Amino acid sequence: MNDIKDIKIQIKKASEEKSDTTINKSSKGKNINHVPLDIRVRRTLRGHIAKVLEFDFCENQPDLIVSASQDGKLIVWNGLTTNKLFVIPLKSQWVLTCGFAPGGRLVSCGGLDNTVYLFKLNEDESIPTESNDLKGHEGSIFRTRFYDDEHVISCAGDKSAVLWNINQGQVETTFWGHTHDVLCVDVAPEKHMFITGSIDPAVYLWDRRNGQTVLSFTGHEFDINSVKFFPNKNAFVTSSDDGTVRLYDIRGDRELMVYHQPTQDPSKVQCASFSSSGKYIFAACANMTYIFNTITGESTGSLKDEDIVSWVGVNPSGKALYTASWKNVIKVYA
Repeated sequence: MNDIKDIKIQIKKASEEKSDTTINKSSKGKNINHVPLDIRVRRTLRGHIAKVLEFDFCENQPDLIVSASQDGKLIVWNGLTTNKLFVIPLKSQWVLTCGFAPGGRLVSCGGLDNTVYLFKLNEDESIPTESNDLKGHEGSIFRTRFYDDEHVISCAGDKSAVLWNINQGQVETTFWGHTHDVLCVDVAPEKHMFITGSIDPAVYLWDRRNGQTVLSFTGHEFDINSVKFFPNKNAFVTSSDDGTVRLYDIRGDRELMVYHQPTQDPSKVQCASFSSSGKYIFAACANMTYIFNTITGESTGSLKDEDIVSWVGVNPSGKALYTASWKNVIKVYA
């Protein structure tokens, strides 16, 4: 065990010696546009009657979004028209997460009852019925994300992440490595990879094909609440209860930047996500969404909400920013 720790220390030391610059130092003197984004609320999605905790987009149909709320319902929306396409009542109101399959015909959710639920969205727009419930975790489900239309990944309070085969309704692979609850996951299907964040606090990069950890990343001091791949999947951003957002590079196996809130009393960061180009990072902190320039690390603006912002994300077309809040609504900015 001590030999493994010594090897890790040697690897880290060698990596530090070869790091001759940082991303913000390398950007000095470059012609970087610092003009703040001029975005405002264009739509408001109303329908939930309790805190909206999370949402997820349909990768192949950018205007479709599913949201999960403490009112015990999933709602599938058209974010452009604000129409509610499906309202799905759940067995338990203690839902924490939801996911949207890329094909647009399946959504998932999970929460405090340790079960991942799948619902098929019927083409005749009738009320969706539960198509499957996936049992196997021994802790609360904190995040679910579809790998593709046949597989969904969940992470939970039992320190594991699980890849489920939807057609067979059973576990395909269980990923062990974290020493505490696994709070978040994001996937890169085309690269056979996914990342997880934990209370550890550490981020692990996994290879779906062999079930093994490829890399691990540290730096945060408290719980990691969200992880999100950079658009080209060669880097990712994290958010944490320590009040910071951090950018990590996979190829360089290191942290590139720490983004700090422009306030003397920073709040924990619930979620962070990229713009479609990767130029900006959006971070949900208390009742604010801060906008950071990815390269310089500077805060270039903020969006204030009436209540706690629980989730933030840019839709797959890159044309709109969505935020969910404890005010029971989802706002669409453009």
